[in-house]
Amino acid sequence: MCGRVNACASIEDVARASRVDGRDATSSDARDVAGSRRNVSPGSSLPVVRAKTMMRKTRDGKPRETSDDGRETLTLTSMVWGVPLRSRASRGTERGVDAAVDEGDGGDDGGGAWVPRTYNARVEGLDGDVPQFSRLAERDDRRCVMYVDGFYEWRTEGPRGRGVKQPYLVRRSDGAPMALAGVFERKKSVAADEEKVNLTNEEAVIVTMSSAHGDLEWLHDRQPMVLSTDEDFDAWMFGDWRGVASTRTAKDLAGVFAWHPVTTRMNVADYSGEDAPKKVRRAVEKDAGSIASMFAAAKKRKTET
Repeated sequence: MCGRVNACASIEDVARASRVDGRDATSSDARDVAGSRRNVSPGSSLPVVRAKTMMRKTRDGKPRETSDDGRETLTLTSMVWGVPLRSRASRGTERGVDAAVDEGDGGDDGGGAWVPRTYNARVEGLDGDVPQFSRLAERDDRRCVMYVDGFYEWRTEGPRGRGVKQPYLVRRSDGAPMALAGVFERKKSVAADEEKVNLTNEEAVIVTMSSAHGDLEWLHDRQPMVLSTDEDFDAWMFGDWRGVASTRTAKDLAGVFAWHPVTTRMNVADYSGEDAPKKVRRAVEKDAGSIASMFAAAKKRKTET
């Protein structure tokens, strides 16, 4: 679910949608990853809103309180989409995450070897099923909002045995960038040079929810958790994130989405042609038209003879 996205919005578009000052992003790579990317896969970077500062824990292990509130405490940055899933959490893979195929490197806290990356975290996993992600969701400075223009989803259409994987692009019906709930990890690494500079990598996953009985039920059984209102955004970032996660259903997002079929060239993971997000006729409709033309031509030849 949601294994590829469209990210063509500029950093100014994201700043307007999030109401987070985009000027902070001018000196970061956030501006570099925003705009004109028609087909983005896990392992690439996306524009993200997160807390400006990472909270330090007090001696009793609890997060230190901050006196600031509101979106002034947030910043626009970029993060890699997808985090390595720890082996100790892999028992929850079937119900808690959606995994990609690329391998991670070694862990940094003695918690076991890395296993293939995961790019989505199912909302059920945030409530303890997958400790790696439930631990992040509990922290105000590890929840984030990822911005995309839309996401691609596939559906097999056509006769059995001759079906075609038809891609669709799902966007907001009002054309605004999508705000997707997410959580992220921070990991320090050492640059491969003589100075051995410590670098901090931030890697995020998109939270997904069931699409049962929703507008997109016909397309897939899950969908990203879209924060469609300011109230949802604020609750996820500052307040009762658990309430938003546990009560949000696909019905709440009725009317939020619009979708259309796109070229089957998108079945190639790295395709990024100009036509990638454009509306086309479904492949089965094209085939049906070709078959109908063939029979019509044959009938005409028979009549002429």
